[in-house]
Amino acid sequence: MLRRSFVLLRGVGRRTERHLRSLGVVDWKGFLAAPQIAGIGKARKAALDAHLRALDRCLERGNAATLAQALPPSEKWRLYPDFRDRAAFLDIETTGLDLPATVTVVGITVGRDHTPLVRGVNLSKAAIERALRPARIIVTFNGSSFDLPALRMAFPGLELDLPHIDLRHLAPRAGIRGGLKKVERILGIRRAREVRMLCSHDAVYLWRIWERKRSGNALRLLIDYNRADVENLRAVADAVVDIMARKNGYQEVISDEGKC
Repeated sequence: MLRRSFVLLRGVGRRTERHLRSLGVVDWKGFLAAPQIAGIGKARKAALDAHLRALDRCLERGNAATLAQALPPSEKWRLYPDFRDRAAFLDIETTGLDLPATVTVVGITVGRDHTPLVRGVNLSKAAIERALRPARIIVTFNGSSFDLPALRMAFPGLELDLPHIDLRHLAPRAGIRGGLKKVERILGIRRAREVRMLCSHDAVYLWRIWERKRSGNALRLLIDYNRADVENLRAVADAVVDIMARKNGYQEVISDEGKC
């Protein structure tokens, strides 16, 4: 998707992007190959060409951070198709539904690797950073307001500076409103039967049972619930970015291989 996006260029917005497409300039290769483009002066075209080549080198190196800086904040979702396989899908559980609260479980999936981290067992700043090391972007649902601030409070100095796509704010732009469970239902995304009826309140209760009684069943159910949240983030991201891509004029969307 990024190589067919022009909003990364300085001074280029969605209107200019649509104008370029109307001229038949649909990707970076076509832009660079065009000796001149209507509405863009010679000097500006040369500057934009240089910028595009630099962005292309960043994309080749997998430098999502620099590409994110080039994108307007509202367009950072465009990173997702190119970095889907190196996205960290992250969700946490806590002792309460509002901050401040103690982080109890952190679930992180990158590619096919899922890492459950449990307070008092294997949860630490180093463990979180190790799980995030292969990632180039972070995907959450309401992570801007809850998950990431909670982690920063719990683990001062934690490296969480990857570009962040928060589906809680992107989904309404795709016409889907509500919390994660409601968004899943709207999109037809299902959960395993044993965790289908659980909610955030249940996650708090399960942790209390684990703390007080050391119930292995309670902890396993809590970890399974968290994993369902994390795994469904990928399905929600796929669907929401698919909708956003179509709304922005992209004919090809995320395939089974995760490319756009």
